[in-house]
Order: sequence, then C-alpha cells, then structure tokens
Amino acid sequence: LDVVDEQLNTNTCQVTVTVLDNTPPTVTPPPNLVVPNMLWVPPASLLGVSVTDNCGVAQTNYLGQTAVGDSPRLITRAFEGVDIHGNRATNTQTITVLSTRPDPMVYEPFAGYTNGSLIGQAYAGSGFALPGAWSTSAGDVSVSDAGGLTYASGPLTLLTTGGKATTPAAGFNAATASLDVSPAGPFGSQGLVDGGLIGGPSVNGTLYYSFLARNASTSLDGTEDFAGVQLYRNGAEVFAAGNNWDAWAYSTFGIGGDGDLLRPSDNGWKAMDNDIHLFVVKIQFAAGGDDTVTVWMDPDLTQTEAGQPNTVYRRTVTGDASFNQVAVRSGSSDNNNSWDFDEIRFAGTWGDVTPTAPAITVQPVASHRIAVGGSASMSVAAVGSPTVMQVWVQNGNVLSNEAGTTLTINNAQAANSGAYQAFVFNAYGQVTSAVSTLIVDVTPPTITQCATNRTIVLGTNCGAVMPDLTGEVQATDDSGEPVTIVAQSPAPGSALAVGANVVTLYVTDNYNNTNTCVATVTLQAGGPVVADYPGVTYTETTFKLASAKLVTNATHPEGRQFAFGGVLSPSTNGTAVTYDGSNIVYTPAPAFVGRDELSYTLVDCAGITATNKIVVDVQAPPAGFNKVSLQVLDTGAELVFQGIPGRTYDVLRSTNFTVPYLWHKIADATATNNGKFGYLDAEKPPGALYRTREQ
Repeated sequence: LDVVDEQLNTNTCQVTVTVLDNTPPTVTPPPNLVVPNMLWVPPASLLGVSVTDNCGVAQTNYLGQTAVGDSPRLITRAFEGVDIHGNRATNTQTITVLSTRPDPMVYEPFAGYTNGSLIGQAYAGSGFALPGAWSTSAGDVSVSDAGGLTYASGPLTLLTTGGKATTPAAGFNAATASLDVSPAGPFGSQGLVDGGLIGGPSVNGTLYYSFLARNASTSLDGTEDFAGVQLYRNGAEVFAAGNNWDAWAYSTFGIGGDGDLLRPSDNGWKAMDNDIHLFVVKIQFAAGGDDTVTVWMDPDLTQTEAGQPNTVYRRTVTGDASFNQVAVRSGSSDNNNSWDFDEIRFAGTWGDVTPTAPAITVQPVASHRIAVGGSASMSVAAVGSPTVMQVWVQNGNVLSNEAGTTLTINNAQAANSGAYQAFVFNAYGQVTSAVSTLIVDVTPPTITQCATNRTIVLGTNCGAVMPDLTGEVQATDDSGEPVTIVAQSPAPGSALAVGANVVTLYVTDNYNNTNTCVATVTLQAGGPVVADYPGVTYTETTFKLASAKLVTNATHPEGRQFAFGGVLSPSTNGTAVTYDGSNIVYTPAPAFVGRDELSYTLVDCAGITATNKIVVDVQAPPAGFNKVSLQVLDTGAELVFQGIPGRTYDVLRSTNFTVPYLWHKIADATATNNGKFGYLDAEKPPGALYRTREQ
C-alpha cells in the first residue's frame, strides 16, 4: 500500500491476504447399474470416477462397498475425492443385482454338490454325515473322476459334475453313506428330522431326491438281478428305485413291495436297456401315519412336477419311509449286472433335484424396423429347472423393470434403436438369446434424381398450369423398401405465375421420414408494347387523352388480347392523375411550364401488365389562347380556333339555340405549331353555334 502526503512524500507498507479454500471437490461416480446376477457385477475400479475442483485435485480414492438384501441385492460403492488443500467429498455408485442365486455349477447346499456326489470323490454333498463318508458294505464299488452320466430331456440337459460310481457285474456290491441328521444339518434345518431319522415319527414334510442310473450289463434280462439307489434305516432296507430282483422292467422294491414303474397313458412298463435314466423320488412324510413315496423315471425336464405327462413312467407306494442312510447297490446270481450311478441329490423342491441350466425354445425375432412413435415387441421362451427368470438388455445395458418374457416398446424414439437380448437365468446357469435388432427409422429417403427445370412459353394462351413433376423423381431408402413420391407444392394444375415458379417435391418412406428437392418451372411471357405517347397542354389547362386511343396505338408481340389497365398517380412531378372511365385527366400545377410524365398500364388476358408513359409538354399559353373568332363572309362563316399544337379536333355545329343542343360534326382540323386552326362553313346557315372537340 502507498501513502502520499500533501508534499508528495510517500511511504509503503505490505498486507498479506490469505484466501481460505474450504470448498470440497465434486465427485462424480460411475453410473448406477442394474445387472442380472453377480456374474455381471464389474470389479471395483477408479475408472469412470471423475473428481473436479477449482484449485486442483490431489487424489481419488475407493472407500469400499456395502451390500444389503438378497434378490435383489443393493451394492453401494463409495468413492472419495481430495483437493490440494485437504478438502474431501464422497459420492456413491449403486449396483442392483436382480438375482443372487449361486453361480452356475455351484448348487444350493441342500440340493447338490460342488465337486461330485459319489463315494471316494472330494465332496459328497452337504447332506452326508462327513464329506466322502461312504463305506463299502458289500463287494466293491469303482469310482471314476470322469465319464459322468448325462441325461437330456428335450432342449434341457441335467446339470452334472464329477465322475460316476460303477458296480461290478459279478456278485453283490454296495456302498453306503450315513446322512447328516443333526438338528442344524441340511435335513434338520428343514424340520425333517426326528429321533435321528429323516422323516421320523413326528415329521410332516416333503423331501425329494434324484439320481442317474444306467444298466451297463451286456445281458439285459433283469431276472435274478437287482440294482438301485436304496434308503436305509439304521442298516435296514427301506426303499429302492431301479430294478427289483425278479423284474425285467425298471421298478421299485422295499416298502410297497416289488413293482414295475408303469406309464399311465397305457399302463405299459419299461424293459431294461443300456440308456441313462433319471429317477426322481418324492417322499411325503406324515406324522403318525404312512408316508407316501412317488417315483418318476425320465421326467420331462421342461415341465413342472404337476405338468408331467402321462407318458412318464411312475409308481406310488405307502409305508414308513424314514431313513438315515443311502446306498448304491447291485447284485446278480449270474454275474452279469454292472450298473453306473451318478448325481445323487436331496432337496426340498422338484426343481432343486432336477437342476438344468436355461434353454431357449423360442428366440426373439431377428429385427424390427418401425417409425418414430411406433411400437415393437420381442419375446423369448425358455425352460429350465428351477423356473427361469429373464431380464432384457439393450446394447449390453440391463433395462430396469423389464423382466417379462415379452419386451414391448411404445412411442419409440431414436434412442430406442439398438441390439436387444434376453438374459435368461436360474440358479444353475444362464443363456443369452439371439440378438433382436430394433431400428427406429429416422433416416429420410435419399433422392437420387429430382425433376428437371423447365421453361414454358405462354404464347397466345391466356394462362398456364403447373405440370405434374412427381413422375420424374427417383429415390432410395436405407430400409431397402419402396418410397412414395407423396406430393408436390404447388400442386399439379395450379396456375403458374409469370417468371420462376419454385416447385417442392416430397418423398416419404414407409416410416414417415420425408425428404424434399426443388425444381423450377419458368413461365415466359411479356406484356403489350406501345411507344411513349407525346402530349401538349398549357399551364393550368387540363389535359385529357382517351384511353381507347392508347389501346389502339399499342400492340402485343405474343398475340394476346389486352385492355387499358389504369393510371398511376401522381405524375413524375407529383401532380395528380385521374381516370374518368374513358379519359386520362391531368391538370398541370399552377405556373408549371416544362416536361411531365404520366404513367398508365395495359393488361393482357393473362394478367400481365405493361407500364407505359405519356410525355406531356406543358407550355405557356400563347396570345389569344382559347379564343374563338367568327367572321361572316360572303363565302360563309370563317372560324378560327385555338388548340394544342399537333392535336386534331372535330369542328361541331348546332343550328338550334335551345337545350339540348344538337351538335353535328362538320369538319376536322389539326392545330398548327402555334395551336391555331380554322374552318370556313360555306353552308351559311341562318344562325349557328360552333365548338371543337379533341379527337
């Protein structure tokens, strides 16, 4: 700061101004997401995070995430920005996970297995007392880590993992596993355990189990052989499904006695074969009463339990079905009964013991092309067990609240264009539909040829009309579909104006997109032609000129009829010009002497107007102007008149002296350069009145 006194002495001092920055930065996180399941959740990253600050950004941090809920699950990720002065701000990104069912091939604990379901493999399923706790109770059971059984039903394949167990062809062979019947175990937690037994005396509930089996024998007669997956109660046989000792057919044994699986449609049984078969068993425990056991062989995996057709083999028996052990068994009296077993599952629902990844049975249509404001629908049909769910994605982005089998887009706009797919999933897998491309057509047609410009000569015609030019226009559309030449403006048949007429031609495609081009139609025509007409008058003397004389003196080069159009007032000197219906009337301004121009128009039958001039020479009046002299001579009455130089006049005579006067033309004469002209009336009437009239 400078300080100056009256004598201009100065001194200075310094002041420090500190600006405090207490404004936090602005943090913009990545956009919120909606995803079908956890597989679609992107890893946390600072990519897509924007931090801005007026003074400068020091760092950007990821603070972590929280998750609440289940199907949907809400994941919240927090991001922090720090400016160079230490001010901090946070913002969050939200990721909504529609389904948090396990990833494919990782089944629900009660329903299946992660690394195999058979003896000797790494994990035998959470329903077993100890992982891999199988004992060979008779003979030998061979376990392979590969070559698992596969069962297909229509478009679906039962999900399997690991290898299989095989019983030898000779002798009697079994492997038994004890099941976890603790209160907190997979069966006890479902309320299915009482007294150390699954389905014990006080249990009311439902249990499902399933397995794959194949008779691998070369001899398929089935007699003197047995095989199956069997339930035990403390070492005692309870129930088995597979092949009973005496049957040629697939059957059950244990409670309910030996019996074949029958097809309700015709009560037929299924003879032994070497195919892979899926057995599904449902046990309905009844406290204090008989339990009901139903077996299905080779169910239709595209249908629910209630929807199984009558062509599926089945059997229902009743009795005490409580158990705490499970075994794979086979036996033969003639040493020819080897069986493969795979995928033993226990669960509380039909869907969880018949797990299949989704399969799409009906794909959405390949493409749609619609107009702006239009509607489009695309549908997908899929099967799977448990029941499938789906979400729709557009260009890879999940559409919120679009989880039905049909996606409908109404009032479509350009932003709705894109590649649509249905993401179909359940607990055991996922599949993406074929792409359905939606094009909301906003592209107008391309005009490859417009109408040509042209000139029309009017000639002797009194009018011309606009020709139809639409047939000359050529256009294409990116849809490949035909285009429509809708209209032109002005329309065909409308009147043409003289000169250039601009015509706009409209081309429209099937999606209401319009393009235009222009052509010019020129109407060539001219108006009447007449030379400037000279006129003379005197100061303050009215000048009159018959319009008929102007029309007579004019011509039309193109031969059309024409007529007097009117006068244009004022004159070039600002004096009023009028028309009395027959004559152009002009009175020079007082004391004006000189040249003045009067304009008038001629118009032909086509309405074309030509403007022409009357050049008036306004002169000072000569001596005796407007005086008429009459001298009676022996030869007759000598008349002298004063007129306008160069003008021709009629000389009129009336021999009656009362109104109305009867005027008769007796001669005509042209005024000389000084305006005078005369006539000798040799008839010598006894009395007469004379006057003149300009022609």
